[in-house]
Amino acid sequence: MRYLLILCFLSTSLLAQSPWSASLHVNLGYGEISSIQIFETNVSYFGTYTYGLNCGVHYSLNDRWEFSTGLAFQDRGEKAYFHIPDQWIGSGGNVIKDPAIPTDDFYYRDGYLFLELPLGINYYFQDKIAGWLLRAQILNSFYLSTARHTRSINPNVDDEFDTFRDQSIKVYQINLMMGGAYRWKLSNNWSTNLGLMLQQSITPLNAGSSIYLHHMIAVEMGLIKRF
Repeated sequence: MRYLLILCFLSTSLLAQSPWSASLHVNLGYGEISSIQIFETNVSYFGTYTYGLNCGVHYSLNDRWEFSTGLAFQDRGEKAYFHIPDQWIGSGGNVIKDPAIPTDDFYYRDGYLFLELPLGINYYFQDKIAGWLLRAQILNSFYLSTARHTRSINPNVDDEFDTFRDQSIKVYQINLMMGGAYRWKLSNNWSTNLGLMLQQSITPLNAGSSIYLHHMIAVEMGLIKRF
């Protein structure tokens, strides 16, 4: 009985001093795709909403610094407005609009879903259970799929007018994330936080000749369990 009590005491002490913690975060934000090597007539790109889910594992290095990794699913979207000018056929007094060419303007939103492996560090200004912290991560992003969420004005416009989708999405990409948050203590082992993060593409989204980069800003909130 005495040895069992000693074993329980030692186990409790080891768990109390464990440097490990786990977290679950969701984010909702605004992002857009920009091009640094292309000018497209009749096409305008806009920002749109983004969302993500992050399951994190963290290892405490000391009272202030913490290593962070995990797995995440992140949506990076684009919204575009296409103006398709009228096409004319014939000659002389018999010029008419080409009925084979749709001329209505239209919008669409594409969501590009990524599986991400983050590698980063957290810096705590105060206690790791409560207070302000800063975060920085390199995101190893693996492209999973594309989903077209909306399309309006003319649903019959052919995809040939969609210039970005002609560019193949790179399977592996690198993104940089920086952010800050405030953490509230819920109990000795549980806490929650609310923060702001910025993401920027380091490598282009596409494998074509034009270079498309994505940047986003998002609000993030989550739950943290210390072991």
